[in-house]
Amino acid sequence: MRFLTDKKIESILRCPVCQEKMTVTGNNTSLVCEGQRRHCYDFASSGYVNLCSPTQSGGGDSKQAVRARSSFLDKEYYRPVAQALAKVCTKYGGFGDV
Repeated sequence: MRFLTDKKIESILRCPVCQEKMTVTGNNTSLVCEGQRRHCYDFASSGYVNLCSPTQSGGGDSKQAVRARSSFLDKEYYRPVAQALAKVCTKYGGFGDV
């Protein structure tokens, strides 16, 4: 969540529904768009934000799917990709140390 609360990152976020600018709430629990309908996306307890609408996501993952994904992610197969992406963001995006 620290990554999303960085003002440089926050400044490029757009609502997936209305494309308006999004900001992190004062208590760091949600992303809210500045559009007329104020679409809101809550941070999960683990820190991620699901930006899919309920119709897009099919109502969420099963517990088995969540466990399988967590198991896969715990093995850090994506670490080299994440590190490479962080270097590119640091070098070209002006985000500093991400």
